[in-house]
Amino acid sequence: MPKVMVVEDDELVRAMVSRILKKEGHEVVGYADAAPALEEADLSAIELILTDLSMPTPGEQLIQEVRKRGAKAPIVVMSGYLSEDKLHLLEGLGAQAFLEKPFDLSALLQAVRDHSSSEGKPLDGEVE
Repeated sequence: MPKVMVVEDDELVRAMVSRILKKEGHEVVGYADAAPALEEADLSAIELILTDLSMPTPGEQLIQEVRKRGAKAPIVVMSGYLSEDKLHLLEGLGAQAFLEKPFDLSALLQAVRDHSSSEGKPLDGEVE
């Protein structure tokens, strides 16, 4: 199962998402903000990133820095504020999918299944 990084400043949401993913067999690392995630996480070991946008260090900054460092892990944005313009901006930064809060368990699990980068499986846009 992929190692998933959950970056969410709402402790209850982070704990819920982490618990659900662990129950599904995923290894999960959680952070309350993008800054410590970028400082501490071994991005080469992360296979999927779930991030909020509205944090002290914004999720947009996390997405930009992850891509700048060359990490190819799919990024799923979790946010309650996803306008059409914001979606286009986030896609341009490197996000692959979006979960609008509040989301249900099935939407979370489907996004994880759809965007998990298992070994040997190409990421969106890559050729086998």
